[in-house]
Amino acid sequence: MKDDSEKSEAAARPRVCIKGKKTKTSKTKGMKNISMNDDIKKPEAENVDMFLRADNRQFYGMTEKEESRYRRQFEFVCMGDPQFGMGDLSKEKEFSRLAVEFINKRKNRIKFVVICGDQTHNLEGWWSKGNVEDGRKKRLHELKAFKEVYSKLDRDIPLVCVCGNHDVGNKPNTTTIQMYKKQFGDDYFSFWCSGVKFIVLNSQIIQGLELSNELSVAHEKWADEEFESKHGDPVHTVAMCHIPPFCWDFEENETNFNWPIKKREMWLDKMLKAKVSKVYCSHYHRRAGGKYKGLEVVVTGAVGTHIRTKTVPKELKKSKLDAYNFKLSYEGFEGTETNEKTSGLMVVTVDKRGLSEEWMNIAQIKKEMISRK
Repeated sequence: MKDDSEKSEAAARPRVCIKGKKTKTSKTKGMKNISMNDDIKKPEAENVDMFLRADNRQFYGMTEKEESRYRRQFEFVCMGDPQFGMGDLSKEKEFSRLAVEFINKRKNRIKFVVICGDQTHNLEGWWSKGNVEDGRKKRLHELKAFKEVYSKLDRDIPLVCVCGNHDVGNKPNTTTIQMYKKQFGDDYFSFWCSGVKFIVLNSQIIQGLELSNELSVAHEKWADEEFESKHGDPVHTVAMCHIPPFCWDFEENETNFNWPIKKREMWLDKMLKAKVSKVYCSHYHRRAGGKYKGLEVVVTGAVGTHIRTKTVPKELKKSKLDAYNFKLSYEGFEGTETNEKTSGLMVVTVDKRGLSEEWMNIAQIKKEMISRK
């Protein structure tokens, strides 16, 4: 017998992946308005749920077999922390709705969208003052709102969902991961796009669990195999996760916003050995970034609620590291806001030379859409 929460969740989620035989598609007449995504397998071809394409540690339609060859320059959109329910839900929904509309208008340029974690805010009782029943109700409401907004994304543009701490918990377990997988598919996996290999990690396992934990062992074993794989000869190798290894500097203090220092070094060295060029993350609800031996960590701001940072005290500005540590500390926290000038997304351009990012806040997005009408 399922308990009430399981029944509610089953009712809330869409029908999952019915993988049938491949269907034949008719040839398109002419070559006008060809989308950059015409070479990516469409989910409706095999009745695959758009939120459940991450399966068996791969991503439907963006596997090595389908996407290991470099074709041309492309763009993808990187967002973080829609986190429906953290702040003003009506504004959070509106900002995501505007982001989806903006992306759809660029469908001929954007190959995929990645959300680097925290799709919604509530999970069990952890952010509902210990009230599990209340947390479950809020989560279902937030999931419904999230999927209503993001289901409007053009079906030619794959949506890659990365798990965050509000999705699987600060210390994930098999129960929370299964809850996540029912809604969004695998919690870690790899995919390819036009010759670039992307490795999606579960950063909550890295940050919150002991190395000896069963989930940690399985995650690290899989990651090592992905990092060490010699197949495909990628143009670039890129990692993605929710919590950054560090936000500003490799030597910054350990906080909720980064990985423990020993794990930080271990995992970054694995990435360097695998020739990972960049790591895309979120979680900090502000933009940040830094480098470790040439490996760049890129932290996107939130598309949802933004965290404000106090001005760094004069005496701490003498040391960059002291200034960074202040920005990461509770003392540096100045509240939150859901503001079109501070929330936004990154448009990432990829070519053979590398990856470059352009930050666009919601105000800029609105302005561009008005100018295109």
